[in-house]
Amino acid sequence: MNEQVVMMLDLADYIKADVDKTSLRKVAKKTGVSKSTIAKIVNRQYKSERPKVDTLEKIAGAYHLTLSTVVEMAGAMMGDGGDMYVRLARELEKTPWVVERFDDLVRMTEAEFHRLMDHLAWQRLQEEDRRRRQNGDQSTQ
Repeated sequence: MNEQVVMMLDLADYIKADVDKTSLRKVAKKTGVSKSTIAKIVNRQYKSERPKVDTLEKIAGAYHLTLSTVVEMAGAMMGDGGDMYVRLARELEKTPWVVERFDDLVRMTEAEFHRLMDHLAWQRLQEEDRRRRQNGDQSTQ
């Protein structure tokens, strides 16, 4: 399935479509995620907690999707797929350590999260400026 089409679905709908075509057992085997976790996702039984990053990584791998795509789909499933999840999904693509700290990040308050994302964006801009200056210095020598 095209990633743009996938982005229109939330994670529960996406997994449910495969469960409906095959079975809960086959989807669990395909993803390496327990049947009970797959059932929680499909039945939207995640209320305040979110699927863990290792679960999202397994799902991404099984369906040949990027982790950031699956994170955005999980955000849509949780009903808060707005700015916070979009920023996190984009950051996952740029900053590998974010994946390791995903569970801590989703427990942050929205204000804490936005401060962290703003700081990371600022750091990235500083690094880009440093590289530009180095490249400019090298071209004048």
